[in-house]
Amino acid sequence: LVMAGLLAKCLGSGHVSMVVWVGLYCALTSVHLVANWWSLKLVALDWLNSWRLHFIVDQFLRSVNETNTDHVVVSNPMELSRIEPLLFLPELKRRKLCPIEMGVSFNRFARMSHHTSTSLQSVLSQKQKQNYILSVGHACRKRVKQKRRVLVAFSPECSNKDVAKAYLHACIVGHELASTSKEQRNDVEEIEIVKEVEVKAENKLTQLFPLFEMSASNAGWNLDRTEISNQGYEICYE
Repeated sequence: LVMAGLLAKCLGSGHVSMVVWVGLYCALTSVHLVANWWSLKLVALDWLNSWRLHFIVDQFLRSVNETNTDHVVVSNPMELSRIEPLLFLPELKRRKLCPIEMGVSFNRFARMSHHTSTSLQSVLSQKQKQNYILSVGHACRKRVKQKRRVLVAFSPECSNKDVAKAYLHACIVGHELASTSKEQRNDVEEIEIVKEVEVKAENKLTQLFPLFEMSASNAGWNLDRTEISNQGYEICYE
């Protein structure tokens, strides 16, 4: 209001050049944007979007690897609100060890994963209660290390907490893929490496998810309100 009054007084005092108009417009717009920027930084949301979930999971896994304790502390909503970018997120893509595709279609999952039709049916029957299926896939016909990606497909019953669990699962797979010392020489060896990694990640998830759930809850996060971007497909079991 004060600046509006000063502006009205300035403009009503006589002829105002275009330079003054543009200068005042830029100044007031800058003040408005900065004020909005800082006001958004003061808003602490207790639900996890894509950026927050990735940050918390990455922080959690690094803490587990470094401390190896049963009590892991992750950042709370207020701490993350101060560092969360409000515009674009190029650092999110750079930090991922392996590309993660959430909510893929069944056709894409079946085409890119290492499963045969028989093993895929077995996976589907075993994972119905888990509400999602996960596999390491490859972006080309030749299964090479550089083209790996983690594929996650959801069932209609998949809850928001299940989505958070699936993302943690995918990140564990990514860490296991990065830490494996084996080098594939052909498609068969690559598939064997991937299968071994998936088994290790499944076992780690069983141990780590209760700890992750407790750490997130202690920090003030509500996993039941998790909302992340995905490709939007679901797999229906019949």
